[in-house]
Amino acid sequence: MRMDIFPDEVIKNAIDLRCIGIHEFAWRYDYALMAVYALNENNHIILGGDVYNLADKDGFLSSTRDSWYFNKNSIGNNVAESNEKALDYINKYHNRNGDYFCYSIVVDLEGRRDG
Repeated sequence: MRMDIFPDEVIKNAIDLRCIGIHEFAWRYDYALMAVYALNENNHIILGGDVYNLADKDGFLSSTRDSWYFNKNSIGNNVAESNEKALDYINKYHNRNGDYFCYSIVVDLEGRRDG
């Protein structure tokens, strides 16, 4: 994912997932929300995301296998709808499960919508 679309604070707090073989970044709760807001402001459609446990039973970062997805459609505001779905999922997950998780975000960079 291109990191230059995020504010400096979000970039500085990104968790590099290459340590578990995934070429993506994830963020703890507060920064994940900031990332979603930045994507919305820049008119990027969020296709979904994955959840990672920051400290599994062995003390390592690991996938929870939990995720969400958004299906783009030809009508409506895909940017706003995908933003709302991402925020709803992340907020609910955090409220149910607590602080020991981070969230990666999958973005449709090709499908950027201006306006």
